[in-house]
Amino acid sequence: MKKFTYLLIAIMVIALALIISGCQDTRPIHKVEFPEINEESGYKIDVTGQFSNTDEFTYEIREGENFSFTISTLEGYTFKNIEVKDNGKELDYKTEHLETEERYIFDLGEIKKSYKITIAGIEVKKFKVTLNTPKYVVNDSDTEGVLYTDYSADTIKVKYNNQIFDSLTEAQNYINNANIELNYGDSFEIWIGENFAKYYSLFPDICIANNDFDGILYKKESDEYNSIGDVAFTYLTPETTNGLYVYENNMYKYKIDKVDKDLNLYFDTVLLQKEYYSINYTNSKVCQIQTPPTIQAGESWTLTINTKHEQAVDYNDVDYTNMKVYINGVEITQDCYWVGDDLKYDATRPTPSAYNENILTEYIITIDGIILPEDLTKIKAQPNENINYISFSRSFYYEDDYYYYEKKKSSFPVEMSFEKDSAYDYSEMIIKVNGDTYEYREENNRFIVEITPEQNEYDIEITGIVKK
Repeated sequence: MKKFTYLLIAIMVIALALIISGCQDTRPIHKVEFPEINEESGYKIDVTGQFSNTDEFTYEIREGENFSFTISTLEGYTFKNIEVKDNGKELDYKTEHLETEERYIFDLGEIKKSYKITIAGIEVKKFKVTLNTPKYVVNDSDTEGVLYTDYSADTIKVKYNNQIFDSLTEAQNYINNANIELNYGDSFEIWIGENFAKYYSLFPDICIANNDFDGILYKKESDEYNSIGDVAFTYLTPETTNGLYVYENNMYKYKIDKVDKDLNLYFDTVLLQKEYYSINYTNSKVCQIQTPPTIQAGESWTLTINTKHEQAVDYNDVDYTNMKVYINGVEITQDCYWVGDDLKYDATRPTPSAYNENILTEYIITIDGIILPEDLTKIKAQPNENINYISFSRSFYYEDDYYYYEKKKSSFPVEMSFEKDSAYDYSEMIIKVNGDTYEYREENNRFIVEITPEQNEYDIEITGIVKK
């Protein structure tokens, strides 16, 4: 009985083994091997099918099973020059182009052999850089446009790639002809500004246009340039630090932290507005300055120093040999010329900063070096609230409330006078000169005091005038 039981068990084990062996998949196993990849490879691989992994980049598939794989770009990469091969033979594929990525799909079908996949030609996207200025049209039928040139390119300074260009045209020629290419993710930096500080009161943003933009921004009507409508621009504004523009060497800094498209840059020169500057001065003791009150950047103007503006006075004793004229503290040494008694200077420097970097929107004119006669008398009348205006004979010059007279030239008395006003009582009026009561006369409804200049200084005081 026991022998029969053992025999039965043996038969069942053998039968079970035969059943199991008959169910095993004996099809050959093939491998699909991919190159090792990382984030810097620029792509990812997704596989579809029945498989097992021997490692991250190797798949085992039974013969006859279907297998496919998809290669997708990572951000910033392109498949433009991709090559996917099996043991040196290029594989067929179909493509999908999505907004954020490209996909190449490889269907190997039923696997009948092993594959050793190589992938090459995946590259970082590259972008071009151009620097342009706008065009305008004069009528609706104009499709070409005219380049706007009503500005001075030499007033615009550009810094790119550590090179400084002293004109916008020079910078454009370099950038547009250098075939500059930037990789996706690179930073981009350009500085644009003025060869002279504060030449322009308004400095525009930089616009980034699509590659198909024709450059036409304005329509010219009479002398006005009117915008033709909205253009799909990305605006690049100057960089700021603590709310202030980054401004160095008269230039503004424009920066893109991550480049992700062609930089078709437009610098809108139509929007440039030249600065206006005030011209301020104090007339010298024996000179008058003649100049316009304001001047626009880049415009020429003439400064005239009139050395004999009061013809009733003899200025032969004034020595102008060492006269010096300054604009914003910088002496004018060239381009001066005499016309009769006038020294003229044709100002050609376009901004005050050309004379002095610390002064931005003002010309300040000063004069010194004139040698005056030493034997002078100065006369001043103390102000009186009951006298509207006190007049003096024509003086040699006027400074700090004093009228100056040359003693040896003043053989005639100096007259000080003021008008008699019926609203006031002058019966108690006293006029003192240097503290002493002085005689006066009344003539043609005016009170007149005559002083023969002999002392160095005369101080006139008038009291006793009472309102009725």
